Amino acid sequence: MQTNEVQYGIWYLEKHKIWITTGAGSELPNTKKKDVKGHFINDWNYRPQNWNISLYSSFRAHKDHIMDVTEITSKAAIATCSLDHKIKLWDLSTGHKLGSLKPHHITGVRTLNYTPDFGSLLISTAHENAMKVWLPEVSIQKAYAGTLEGHNTLIVSARFIKNSPYLVSVDDRINLRVWDVRSLLCIQSVSQPYKRSTCNGLCVLSELQRIVVYGKTLLAFDATTEKTRGKEMEVVDDAYPIKAEFNEYNNSFIVVTKADVRVYDGENGKLAKVFTGFGKNQLVEITFCCINERRFYVGCSDGSIRLYNINGLLIKQVVEETTYQREGSRRSDYKLNTRSISGLKFVQKDEILLASSFDSTVSVYDEANPETTFRLRKLEGGHLNAPITCMNYSEHLSLIATGSMNGEITVWDYEMSRVEGVCLGHTREILTLNFLDPCPLLLSTSTDGIIYLWGVRSLQYVCLATLLNIHVKDFGFPSLCVTSALVLRGDKIPKQKNEYSKMKEEELKDIYLKSIGNSNKKRFIDPKKVLNSAKRDERMYVIMGDEKGRIRILDLRYVIKVLSIEPAKRHRDDDSFNAKRKENCNVSFIVTSELSK
Repeated sequence: MQTNEVQYGIWYLEKHKIWITTGAGSELPNTKKKDVKGHFINDWNYRPQNWNISLYSSFRAHKDHIMDVTEITSKAAIATCSLDHKIKLWDLSTGHKLGSLKPHHITGVRTLNYTPDFGSLLISTAHENAMKVWLPEVSIQKAYAGTLEGHNTLIVSARFIKNSPYLVSVDDRINLRVWDVRSLLCIQSVSQPYKRSTCNGLCVLSELQRIVVYGKTLLAFDATTEKTRGKEMEVVDDAYPIKAEFNEYNNSFIVVTKADVRVYDGENGKLAKVFTGFGKNQLVEITFCCINERRFYVGCSDGSIRLYNINGLLIKQVVEETTYQREGSRRSDYKLNTRSISGLKFVQKDEILLASSFDSTVSVYDEANPETTFRLRKLEGGHLNAPITCMNYSEHLSLIATGSMNGEITVWDYEMSRVEGVCLGHTREILTLNFLDPCPLLLSTSTDGIIYLWGVRSLQYVCLATLLNIHVKDFGFPSLCVTSALVLRGDKIPKQKNEYSKMKEEELKDIYLKSIGNSNKKRFIDPKKVLNSAKRDERMYVIMGDEKGRIRILDLRYVIKVLSIEPAKRHRDDDSFNAKRKENCNVSFIVTSELSK
């Protein structure tokens, strides 16, 4: 059967007993309509007795590539997803659209999977590290049921286990998670068994009770005996560090994991204490921790914030936990909490706690009273609906910077709670933000592998330079993701400085600076000049760690000298400064106008 368009996808719908293909073309098949661009759904009649194939219907479904099609078994309907960020439901008998599922994904939607059990749930994955759960048969307009968060990298696929309340998901590093759709919580994590394998997707063989991950190799997991290829399958402890700091008050290292806070002796490196039990539910994870000498704040995935002393004793609960709520009488009417804490910062001078969460809000709390806490301000709309992934504060510039999942950076005035500027350049999730006080500069890192240097306050919130994290062996390939960046000041010179003098000329490509003003000219910074360009007490080091485990040290004083950046005056005036103003503000309109420029 020949068509007028290129066919790039095919699915067989078992319940409906039909074949579906997707294609892209410039006109509708079997019609005289011209210049109808888009991506189409084709419904085919197939009679195996005489090998007869005919086109039953065709309709334009999406503006971009259609990634997946799944059937809704209770009615003659299908759900489709596309790189245009949308999920749509269609009536197969008429070809009419039943509706779109909102809110849409931030990125293009990758896969769909449906189960008629436990309330008829639909799961969708995008080019993100979170999944969305829908109830399309309850209400199409209000089908959103919640978000499943837990993976650290992009989710490749997710599949329901037939006749059970469980969902299995896998990310691009072959880390598996098992979810209970009744409570929308992760009940088990499984580490990658083979580090050199790749993952293109997974399928569930319900009759054999097997989970198969396919890529360059096939990995089969037994859902009952927890074995893979005859060997015991290791269950992830998830005890990897998410934050580490040195506490000068008691000369100790404090390492924060998702499950506990660990204190190591600064002299011998031995584990001294382990603090656990930061949530009423064992499934609650620590998402962020702010350490302040003799006490520390802990933010959890249930939206709660607690204050502990250095001995691990609870002082007070700053923010109450918000549980997974059920609305109505239906078992499937769940509303998932999205207030997981993504950033905490304690301002010692004002006794103010800044907290950002994945619901795209920033809250300002008064911590002057050691027994009670009340919220002074709530900032929202700075990233529209994109989750905030990191936050930082500059006392010298009196600014708050927040970064989101879609790569946007919003800078707020600390006192007046207004948006000072929006920094656009990154294309993926923001990982770290660092103010380079006293200079009016902001350094940002992202999973796109590019480090941006932004001008703030008087420098109009524009990109001044881009730094690519590349290596000689990787030169010419995409930049490596900088997973962490730390800014250090002072006269202490890193021990790695002598290594630069031994580098060959071609290895100077490790640190690459492209001036945003003249993008055609590429200049490479000589690391030898970096170390000899400034006085010891003026040095400003950026220590970067990337996804391959390498640590780089860059002295930004030479970069600042090249860009002719002068230190900024202290912005806040203590005589008239009021850090405890009470105000709630929504800046969605301002940010929308900035993005439309």
